[in-house]
Amino acid sequence: LKKGQHERNVLFWAIGQQNENIFHFLFEDVFCKIFKIKEFAYEVIDIGEIFLHYVARYGSVSMLKCTLDKLKNELSPVELQNLIKLKSKYGHNLLHCAVIQNKYKNSVEFLANFIENEVGKEEVRRMLSELDHLDRLPLHCSAFFNNSKMFEFSFSLYVTYFTKNEIQNFLQQKTVKDKNIFELARENSENPEMFENLK
Repeated sequence: LKKGQHERNVLFWAIGQQNENIFHFLFEDVFCKIFKIKEFAYEVIDIGEIFLHYVARYGSVSMLKCTLDKLKNELSPVELQNLIKLKSKYGHNLLHCAVIQNKYKNSVEFLANFIENEVGKEEVRRMLSELDHLDRLPLHCSAFFNNSKMFEFSFSLYVTYFTKNEIQNFLQQKTVKDKNIFELARENSENPEMFENLK
């Protein structure tokens, strides 16, 4: 159970490989039987993320549900809320992490619903409007890192939680590199034309 390269133990590697069977075995039958979840939930890896950030970044719904259910059972409501609100060293909250590399769009939806149920709708709004170290919203990150389908799903979250005027402001908001959503999409999406319809 020692940490390996990049300060990651074997559980982090299972998450990164998106291997559900190995993750569930390690998490439920090894880590949670040997340790209390508090003993490893706050460990920070080389990119400044804790365990929950990493599950949000790579995990399927079953991996997220298993993790969040265990955290909810073992942490107090205040501890759980504080854990959910933690940001990585690069200023990424859980929703930033979920749209950057997670290939499961239903994981992002599950995570947003969980946060709303446990902390409140305003917390989801706050996290969706929060900026990382490069002044990027989660929406910027989905345009920059992901394909147009994930961006479309991320955008639907903003439609759920914000007014039309608020969304228009988000779409024009610029990052530290002075680029808005459309400029990021044109540079990084395989189908940048779809983003133009949002203007």
